[in-house]
Amino acid sequence: KIYKMISQSDVLRFILHYGIGGLHETMEQDVESLDMVGKHGLITVPENLIVIECFAYMIRQNVSGVAVTDATGTLIGNLSASDLRCILPEHFGVLAMPVVEFLALLYPESEMLDGKARADKGLGAHPFFDWSKANSGTKAMPLVTCSKKSCLKEVMQLISENHVHRVYIVDSLGKPLSVVTVTDVLHVFVRKEMAFFGERDS
Repeated sequence: KIYKMISQSDVLRFILHYGIGGLHETMEQDVESLDMVGKHGLITVPENLIVIECFAYMIRQNVSGVAVTDATGTLIGNLSASDLRCILPEHFGVLAMPVVEFLALLYPESEMLDGKARADKGLGAHPFFDWSKANSGTKAMPLVTCSKKSCLKEVMQLISENHVHRVYIVDSLGKPLSVVTVTDVLHVFVRKEMAFFGERDS
């Protein structure tokens, strides 16, 4: 009998609250100095790309989430695989919508997406959105960002407190520079620990 499942998020919260060995020093370093800023993990899609093409792109890139940017390259949203967790065959019509309208209707409380859905098309009445809210309790997921000078501990707190899987690193204009996932954070600690034990063994 399965009693409980331990996720990567659980491990992150444990390290954040209790710490392990010398990880406190690492947590005080900024993400830039930890080599976490770069385009290698950042996947973006334009706001006018239709939803099904966004998910096809995610599959090709082997990622579970992408950043949505406007015409100026500013980050305005996040599309993840979980956004389709309640979709049924009769809902497939929403996959032909521009991604920005899809997110604005799915998360109407999102300030970043305010006014992005064209009410004249009547898409807000599509049964998928009512079905999704009724069956998954979807609400406006915060678009969580930080700067390249944010320390790792701050990023971990943002992930833990907002119950998200990724934090986007943006510049002063709100344009995405990189993305930090829970996996990325844990990789930093693994690298540090491996380097530490490697030095001890040498």
